[in-house]
Amino acid sequence: MKGDKKVQRIITEFVRMADSQPKTCRICGWVTSAKVVRSSKVSHEKQMHDHVESHRSRSEKQS
Repeated sequence: MKGDKKVQRIITEFVRMADSQPKTCRICGWVTSAKVVRSSKVSHEKQMHDHVESHRSRSEKQS
């Protein structure tokens, strides 16, 4: 039983690390900011989502 708990802890740590990795925009190469994650608690995932939304609104304005 103790082994399972250890594995679970390792998985949790790994997921946390993966979430804290900066994400890069495929469209323009912009990278999410770790500073923003620390200061305003906006995850890399959320930053990237907002950034992609800004691309979307820009491309709609051009067409």
